[in-house]
Amino acid sequence: MAAALKPLPSTLLSTLRQSRIVSDAVLDKVWENCLEPMLILYYPPHRAADETELTYQAGVALRDYIEDLAEFPADVIREGWREARRAHKTQGWPTIQAIREACMVRAPRAQNAHVIAGEPRFMADTRRAQAEMAVPQHTVMADSWMESPAAQRMLEGGNGYDGWLHVARLGRHPAPHEVERMMSAHSRAVHALGQYDDHHPLRRFWATRQGTEAKLQEKFLGRRDGAA
Repeated sequence: MAAALKPLPSTLLSTLRQSRIVSDAVLDKVWENCLEPMLILYYPPHRAADETELTYQAGVALRDYIEDLAEFPADVIREGWREARRAHKTQGWPTIQAIREACMVRAPRAQNAHVIAGEPRFMADTRRAQAEMAVPQHTVMADSWMESPAAQRMLEGGNGYDGWLHVARLGRHPAPHEVERMMSAHSRAVHALGQYDDHHPLRRFWATRQGTEAKLQEKFLGRRDGAA
């Protein structure tokens, strides 16, 4: 069995910066207030045969931490990390969920205004994204991306809107692992809807969301990379 190793923070930071998953400012915010001390204090939740493999594995895992914490201000990330660290009881990294939940408690009230009790995180994230899209910045790019094979696959699976929203918000196409994650999250959300009655606000939100999905399917489904 491979020995427990910790990745070198400076190497990881360089790798993450080159991946361009977020802006340098957002990366630095999450890095300085959470990820760098986490890498120094704790071991990653995986084993690797050498430093090259370890750096790759840790880089892939940390992308999710960055994306899930990017929305919070620096002081909220710092306070959330402190709380998660104090409650943590193992040598491995605290989970994304633990850190994010600690941040949510400390986030400005307006940032948490979207929360509905018991709401699956996927739905909350989608509704938050919609709220942030009051003035869309990259809708032309998002429309163009909808003709790609990845977008067509998402449309066929009923969650092309999530891909469109990703591009419209971030101004970049989703990586393959992000497409897979969005599709998996959508499947879990559909399954979770069964626990709510027709009058629950999540049911109403989902109906509105599916209306948008249907419009995207009508407009883009079957159009592949420049096809008429």
